[in-house]
Amino acid sequence: MSDPVTIWVEGHPRPQGSMIVLPGGRMRHHDKHLRPWRKAIAWAATIALREAGRVLFSKPAALSIRLEFYMPTLKASQPRYCTKVPDIDKLIRAVLDALTGALYEDDCQVVRLSAGKSFTRSTMHPREPGVMIQAIELR
Repeated sequence: MSDPVTIWVEGHPRPQGSMIVLPGGRMRHHDKHLRPWRKAIAWAATIALREAGRVLFSKPAALSIRLEFYMPTLKASQPRYCTKVPDIDKLIRAVLDALTGALYEDDCQVVRLSAGKSFTRSTMHPREPGVMIQAIELR
């Protein structure tokens, strides 16, 4: 295994869900904030790889990805874990697609994945909303 590449992306995690059909047959995502979120992830991954002296993980590299989403806290009495929308699978989809071409060639290279979703006021991570990404190349 290689040393992990760690990426922090500050911002409100956005889900990548269904698409809507526009006139003329064009399609787009429901969430207008998804594209800037994905661009922020790709940019942060590019910077992290450069700072680590690494290059894009190319095929056939198998990757283990750990995602930890920190959702905005709306009130002080909320529990530590976020059991509200957006669904974690849609948050994961947005991140994995955003990392394509920035961290790895294709998200099919991800063979292990773990993810969590909690509120930002957690004592374990008192940061702003965002996502912590750790990628490890498996050998």
